[in-house]
Formats: sequence, C-alpha cells, structure tokens
Amino acid sequence: MRLPVLLAWAFLACTLVTGTGLIWLMPIGEVSDEPEHIARADGLLSGQILGQMTPNGGMSGVMADDAVLDIITKETLPTFPTKPLPAAALQAARARGWSPKQDFCFTQMIEYFPALYAPGALGLGLGRLCGLSPFASLLLGRAFMLLAFAGLGFMALRLARCGHALLFAVLTLPMTQSLAASFNQDGLLIAAATLACALLTRPPNEPPRLWLVAWAALTLVATAKPAYDPLLLAALLPLGAPGWRQRALVVLGGMLAPVVWVVVMLRTSFTNWYRPPYHPGPLWPGDPGIMLHGASSRDNLLVLLAHPAEAIALPAKLLLTDGGRLAHEMVGVLGWKFIWLPGWAYPAWGVALACAALTAGGTAWRGRDSALAGLAVTGGFLGVTLALYISYTNVGLDYIDGVNGRYFLPFLAFLPLILPRLGARLGAKRADRLQALAALPALLMAASGAYLLPALIEHIYQMPLPW
Repeated sequence: MRLPVLLAWAFLACTLVTGTGLIWLMPIGEVSDEPEHIARADGLLSGQILGQMTPNGGMSGVMADDAVLDIITKETLPTFPTKPLPAAALQAARARGWSPKQDFCFTQMIEYFPALYAPGALGLGLGRLCGLSPFASLLLGRAFMLLAFAGLGFMALRLARCGHALLFAVLTLPMTQSLAASFNQDGLLIAAATLACALLTRPPNEPPRLWLVAWAALTLVATAKPAYDPLLLAALLPLGAPGWRQRALVVLGGMLAPVVWVVVMLRTSFTNWYRPPYHPGPLWPGDPGIMLHGASSRDNLLVLLAHPAEAIALPAKLLLTDGGRLAHEMVGVLGWKFIWLPGWAYPAWGVALACAALTAGGTAWRGRDSALAGLAVTGGFLGVTLALYISYTNVGLDYIDGVNGRYFLPFLAFLPLILPRLGARLGAKRADRLQALAALPALLMAASGAYLLPALIEHIYQMPLPW
C-alpha cells in the first residue's frame, strides 16, 4: 500500500476512535471556549448570522435555547481546576428537556464568520427534529463536527503531492483531535488550512478546480478568523506559472472577504472585552493616570502607532518568553488548559513532528516560492499575535495576552510549501523508504493517542463509555 493511502486511512481510523471517545467522555463545555461556540452554533438555527448587542451596547452575543444555555452554563459549568463533575449536575443535564424560550448569551464568537459552525448547528438541529434531548443533541452536534473534520483531513492526505507525514501529524496531534470532537471551530479551521496546503502542493492546472478549492478553503479560514488573512498569499504559488495574474486577482478577492466581514462586525455587533478598572500599561502614550474598563481596540491601535517597532518586538518577545508554553499547547494542553498529557508525550510528539518535517518538502521546490510561503506564515503569525494585542490585551501593556498554542497549528501545515525536499537525489525507491521511516513516529503517536486521550479524560471526569 502506498504511504499516502496508508496515512489517509490511518488518520481516519485514529480520528474516529479518538473522537468518538472524546465526544462522550469530555463533559459538555469542558473544551476551551466550547460554551460560547455552542451558543454561536445554536444561534445559527434561528438565523442569527451577525448576532446582536444588548440595548446599552455593552455586550454582544446571540439568543440561544434556554435548555442549551442551562446545560453549558449551569449543569456542566467548567471546573477549575479540572475535576469530576457532580453526578447530580450530569443527571440534570441529561434529563433536561427543550425550552420554549430563548435567552441572551454573551459570546465574542459572533466576531467569527459562522460557516465553520454549520456542522455543529446541523447536528444540534437534527437532534431536536428527531426528538432527542438537548444533551443528546449536543453530542450529535459534536459528532457532526468530528465527521466534517475527518472528511477534510482524509481529502487532504489523499490529494497532497508531498508532506503527507507532516500533514498527518498535524491532524492527529492531541490538541487537534480534542478540538475536532467539540463545537470549537478551531478543529475545522486546522483541517481546512491543511486541505488548502495539500492542494497547493499540486500544480494549479491539475486540475484548475482543485486550486479553486484551495483558494476557497483559505478564504474560509481567513474569514472565520481574519488574523489569518495573510495565509492567502500562499495561493499565489507557484510564482510565474501560467495564469498567475488571473490567480492573483482571485487571491486579492479572497483577501478582501475578511476585511468586509470585519467592517460588518464593527458596524453591527463588535464590542471590546470588559475588564475591572485599571490604569494603562507602560506603552500608553497618553495620561497614565486614567482609568480604563476594558480592552480597547482603538486605544491599542494608538499604542502601536506611537511605538511602531512594537509590532515586531511584541510578537518576538512572546516567542522568547512563552515559546515553551506555546509548544506544549500546540501538542496538547486540553480542556480549559488544565489537562496535561503524560510528560513523555511532549518530547515524543516533538520527535514525530521533526521527523515528519524532514521529508515534507516538494519535488519542485524553488527559493522564491518558498520565500513567499514563508512570508504568508510570518504574516499570519504577526496577524494572530497583533490581533490579540489590539482586541484582547489591556491597553498599553508591554506583552501580548490571550495567546494559545493552538492558534499556530495551521502554520505547521504550510511547511511542505516552504521546505526543500530531503533526499531528492536518492532515487524513487530510497526516497519512498525515507518518507515511510519519517512517518513512523507520527503513526505510533497517533495510534497511542487513540487509547491515551479517552483514557486520560475518563480518568479525570470518571464518565465511562456507554458500551
């Protein structure tokens, strides 16, 4: 069996086994930010694409089913530190019936274009239509998110021309698998970015419609989270190929889509994060004695305009001071960042990723194409970190707050577009053997994760599988 086919089916098997366990064993709302993602998905069922603001304009969110809100905010409220949920709370959640009314739920997730919530909303709505309870419908919504993730990942591994081991590793990381089995849209976002990169390893005219799929996937990723907009530059590859100018116009249109969405959000339902009163940080160019009550995007933009070098210095400082934490979170610090894997899993996954990256490069590697892909990833990194500084960090601080390692997982999928192919002169048979060896650590880690992750979650929350 050829390696790409083997990896595709191995990914599907590991994902379905791991994800099925996590869907049942991880209490509703215990995945990072899942309550707000659930509210966003439930709001779609009543046509709330843009969300709404409270009458005083202080909060933004959606109207969601009262029963769903009870489950995600009362019966299965996240616990800090992580511990088994009370049996009475779980019984109440499972016995809860649908409510005839809706209540307002604050969620910053209305800032995100809602397309990636569609599978979860479909599962939630189908469950209600079929007479399932709200709790069972939430599990069905998770299952639909997992199936969509599995489909995108399988296509990525089957259609890629190179980098199969690395794409497989990114898709089977514990962090990725945990997100995929939840309402958090980041799992589907990683899968969509991986599919786009897989298609970009192919010539844009083999066939042209696949390039359009890659462009559409990157546009979806960027519109879901506009900070990823620079990644669309990778859709220009390869530079100088026939039809390059036409593709450049299409790419420009894709890059404008997130801008349009941001403008719509700013005019409809965007609000800044509320915080207890505080004085601005050391970078604030104005009066240091004023009192502020939230993260102000306007004020933090003034900070960056007053200190333009900080646009590079702040992300660089983040890597230097928090690089180790971010690397651990990319591999997997689950739940609300309280669930750690066994200590050996982090270096083992580091080795698996490094081995997979060794053979990630394509056969038609060219320096200028690699530089453009690197520019796309660098722009995406700056976009993600500076977006969190502008919209989430308290005004004037000399560091960036709120950065999670999972935000950088899509960037790993771009390495096949950046790295030269190792062993290109070894001959076809030797190169194939090298790729198989490079994929072996990731295969072993993914297989171990299919047992390790459900067992770890079951041990923490003590929710045995129904079978």
